[in-house]
Amino acid sequence: MKPLKKPDINKIEIYNDSCNSIKDKAKANKLLKYLYIYLLNICDYQRIIQNNNDNDIRMPIYMKNFVNYEDIKNDIKNLYKCLINNKKPRKYYNRIMDNANLNKCPNCGVGVVFTLDHYLPKDKFSIFSVYPNNLIPCCRDCNTNKNNKLDRVIHPYFDDFSKYPWLYAKLNWQEYCIDFYVDVPKEYTKYKLKIETSFKIFRLNKLYSANAINEIIPYMQYLKEENLSCKDIEQELKIKYNMQNKVDVNSWKTALYRCLYEDKLFHSNYKEILNK
Repeated sequence: MKPLKKPDINKIEIYNDSCNSIKDKAKANKLLKYLYIYLLNICDYQRIIQNNNDNDIRMPIYMKNFVNYEDIKNDIKNLYKCLINNKKPRKYYNRIMDNANLNKCPNCGVGVVFTLDHYLPKDKFSIFSVYPNNLIPCCRDCNTNKNNKLDRVIHPYFDDFSKYPWLYAKLNWQEYCIDFYVDVPKEYTKYKLKIETSFKIFRLNKLYSANAINEIIPYMQYLKEENLSCKDIEQELKIKYNMQNKVDVNSWKTALYRCLYEDKLFHSNYKEILNK
């Protein structure tokens, strides 16, 4: 889970262009009048993403007597359809999609970016439906797994947990598989729940375990063909681990090769797994 740069998109322009793309000009003008409410709530965005229970739209006092809360909620929520379907605002959608590193999903690091996820779900936080910092490029599976859950997961634009390792793997000799797990270091103690929640919601153990098996089966076949000694295998795994660790300390490949490098039993008994 590597952090992403925030989209370089003007929050007022994306809102105005989405509104102005609506064919019904009366409705468009109505939404344009909500701009101040949109901006007022954006000021609170970072506070809200730390608070699981806060999903109220803030409104200036002078508007409360003549603006219907539900109207704002539904109208602004539907602005996202303009972002997807209408030509002028679609350019912002495409730019946010292109913001992902190597077109990889920032939530899992495996899937190809397919859509935009609302970090704060638009059904409950409609005011942020077209706010660039709330739109995360992600793969289909991560978008489906997260759905409308309010649980706070790692936010690629605001959270950076890439300095210290927290993702680990172990070889399960009973099931002959690789299990992945989270062990949060003291440097990230404050964010332990967020890291563990991300791991659970995006079903990373299942995803990484499947990828790990596909990764090591051909590697074990290579070891068998070359008839390498335990010492040579350990050295090879050390090189692979160091190479992956330099790229990303918390990638599934880093966790996998750390596990295999440290598991002395694997160096001598890998054929047992290969024969299963």
